[in-house]
Amino acid sequence: MYIINPFTGDIVEMAILDWEYNFMGLSWSSMDPESPDCIFFAVNSRQDGKAVGALTWRHGEAKWFERHLEYYEGDPFSVAYNNPVLSHDKFYCLGRKGNLGTFDPASDTWTILEKPNPIHVEMDLEGDHHEGREFCYLVELRGELVSVFMRNADQPPRVFKLNEEEMAWTKVQDIGGAALFVDFRVSYSVVSPKAGHGNRMYFPSYSEDGKQAAFYDMETKAYHPSFYGLKSPLQCVWVVPNLRPHTVSK
Repeated sequence: MYIINPFTGDIVEMAILDWEYNFMGLSWSSMDPESPDCIFFAVNSRQDGKAVGALTWRHGEAKWFERHLEYYEGDPFSVAYNNPVLSHDKFYCLGRKGNLGTFDPASDTWTILEKPNPIHVEMDLEGDHHEGREFCYLVELRGELVSVFMRNADQPPRVFKLNEEEMAWTKVQDIGGAALFVDFRVSYSVVSPKAGHGNRMYFPSYSEDGKQAAFYDMETKAYHPSFYGLKSPLQCVWVVPNLRPHTVSK
């Protein structure tokens, strides 16, 4: 199992996961994954949310350390296919219902938050496979957590911002001129992009038949292109390149 920087060629080799990459999300605690202090965190769950696995790995360790938690009597937490977001020194994980779980690496504890309340309150975790699963995303924007729920290109995505004072999701109609690039592999935000590309959400390709829009414009309230037929590779991921010039010594 590796983390590869496609621009520098740097590779971080991690211990292999015993259950063959069966995780919903993976993240790490440092901008530099090669740092000896970096903590790697992976999370998975049963589809019905009655069991959650929280795993950590550090440089030099021979294997991942797993914490297995069961929720047969309490409220279940079905983890969405989305990478955790590191915020306030904790890993935040989005549930398929729109609730949140956190892992605190300092205290080594996993917590299902009582608030915010779920967005899909009545969702049948074992019934509706589509809603709140492949098409829900968590991303940090200007230090705040934002969740995006997209069902298909016939319905506008729903965007929520976490009000940390009230610990409640607030539905928003714009994102302050920013742009969101979302995918279950990785999501990130760009604050106030230029050239009229703000208030947009860019989505990955989900199918090979081309029936998927490229982005949603929150100002025009429409997907673009407005016609179906756009095709792009399925095996792709959003990246943020470092295009700063480098000085080469001779």
